[in-house]
Amino acid sequence: MVSLDPGVWAAAIMTIGIYSLGFKYTKLYKFCEFTFVGLGTGYGIVLAWDNIQRIGIKSVTIGKVEFIIPIILGILLYTRFLPKIQWVSRYPLSIITGIGTGVAVRGFVQANIVQQIIATSKPLWGPGDPLTYINNLIIIVLTISGLFFFVFTFSARASKGGNLISTVGRIGLMISFGALFANTVLSRYSFVIGRVQFILFDWLGL
Repeated sequence: MVSLDPGVWAAAIMTIGIYSLGFKYTKLYKFCEFTFVGLGTGYGIVLAWDNIQRIGIKSVTIGKVEFIIPIILGILLYTRFLPKIQWVSRYPLSIITGIGTGVAVRGFVQANIVQQIIATSKPLWGPGDPLTYINNLIIIVLTISGLFFFVFTFSARASKGGNLISTVGRIGLMISFGALFANTVLSRYSFVIGRVQFILFDWLGL
């Protein structure tokens, strides 16, 4: 039996409208696209205003005067729309950029360098399943050969041993790229299957 829930109908129509782009840039797709962007923008504005009230204004009212500084800096960002004093907006923007860069660099180093080194430092012998240590050896060999492929100069790779190591690294890179691409495709297929199941079972009741 077809669902009588208005929310289910809205979700089904939006799903069909978005997937209609695969056939043609239809008016239904444009409606769904603009509706999604509009709802996302409205939700973002409401969420931002709620954060300002809950974190900023409320903190100032209970005596945390240091929260006045970010509130003032946020207000100064809007001086960009005033031609005579738009240069003032550069100060809060530079602070935001500096803090954001510092936080991003710290997270990048921790996640992409430190954690990668820790994950690669695997034991090659000891008690336990021998297959585990074989896998650890493969990880270490492919990591080192992959770095060799990118880091060492062409003259160093021109030797017989250098060519062999760089070839192994290139093969490992191609395998990893293929696995990542396949994983991406499978995740997209899972999204499509979920929406098809929603339309057939939840909406049409088949």
